[in-house]
Amino acid sequence: MALPRRAGAAIVDRVEDYAATAARAFETWRRTDIAERTSKLLALGELVEQRLPELAHRITSEVSKTLRGSTAELEKSAGYCRWLAANGARILAPRDVIRYEPLGVVAGIMPWNFPFWQVFRFAAPALIAGNTVVVKHSPLVPRCAETIEELFAEAGFGDGVMICRAAPAEEAQRLIAHEAVRAVSFTGGAEGGRAVAATAGAHLKKCILELGGSDAFIVMPSANLDEALRAAVASRIRAGGQACTAAKRFMIHEAIADAFQSRFVAAMQSLILGDPFDPRTDLGPLVTESLADRLERQVRDSVAAGAQLLCGGVRLSPRAYAPTVVATRTTKIPLMQEETFGPVAPILRVRDAAEAIAAANDSPFGLSASIWTADEREAAELSAALGVGQVFVNAATSSRFEVPFGGTKESGFGRELGEAGVYELVNVKAVVRA
Repeated sequence: MALPRRAGAAIVDRVEDYAATAARAFETWRRTDIAERTSKLLALGELVEQRLPELAHRITSEVSKTLRGSTAELEKSAGYCRWLAANGARILAPRDVIRYEPLGVVAGIMPWNFPFWQVFRFAAPALIAGNTVVVKHSPLVPRCAETIEELFAEAGFGDGVMICRAAPAEEAQRLIAHEAVRAVSFTGGAEGGRAVAATAGAHLKKCILELGGSDAFIVMPSANLDEALRAAVASRIRAGGQACTAAKRFMIHEAIADAFQSRFVAAMQSLILGDPFDPRTDLGPLVTESLADRLERQVRDSVAAGAQLLCGGVRLSPRAYAPTVVATRTTKIPLMQEETFGPVAPILRVRDAAEAIAAANDSPFGLSASIWTADEREAAELSAALGVGQVFVNAATSSRFEVPFGGTKESGFGRELGEAGVYELVNVKAVVRA
């Protein structure tokens, strides 16, 4: 049964109604050869690359991300299709007594900040494993959601194999509870994650939760300061500062803190704010006024708690907040304890690796961390002690195709990407013969 197409601005669906359609499609899709699934993923990646300018414009028009940021997101989405196509058959091949079988209909509850990448990194491994997919996308990105479904259809994924619709938050609970849905993957805030986990648990369904982060960025005296500074600024303003893997808390060794702080402030002040469609722009507006309200409150309360404002700290328009840096002597301020979505950076001076570890771990989140040091022993000590899902040494935090991605504590549980991300979405069946 063909699914109805609607004008992007008017999409407000009951996505739960599509679970039964996906269940019917599963009976055919699960039996398709892995080579056929692979070819469709390759076709999908090629379609994205062929339509890059158009698709980048669509992302920027809905989430105010710079055009180059939107283009990078699409290139990553296409690249993941190629990586998974090259590795999927090997990952899913039977080994010894183990077979990897699809679960059935898998639901995705996806956010607005990376509207294509978040869907692709969930849906592509689910589909190559033989599942069918229903995505409840954010109501902030209706045109992106519609376009994603159209791309999958054009690449050859049949009716009901991949359904992606923008819908209100309340649709998520009904989708998860639908009898046809066997598992759910959610990316979003901790509050939403708790609600998803509660519903999935009530129905005994597996869930994967990626709940954001407040990533530590640690710089030690032996680090290449030029490279660390470039990475610090680029990471902090990724997607306008609205990324879960952006560097958000900066722990700088006191021996180099003055140099780092002065150069970091200068770099943040030099950023160009404006029209996200202008290629010269570094930062566009935040996606909603409520996010700007929250950021304004976090800065105000942190300064009231003793943080020193070094630059910024002002709202430039209803949705634009100036690049802001504060210096703090404690982790007990909102900017160090809460997740921040916007171009705001707190800097904490530390005396040694032990103090950096303590400060980095003093957070309810545990997604990623970035450490900068030329000392291998120090790198090993820091990596082992940080309570996060992934550590990047002399590199900014990110998600990479071949590396399992996910967090600890309030950053959630379960993994995406890499082999582990594929295995989250299958039934690992043991077949033992006498």
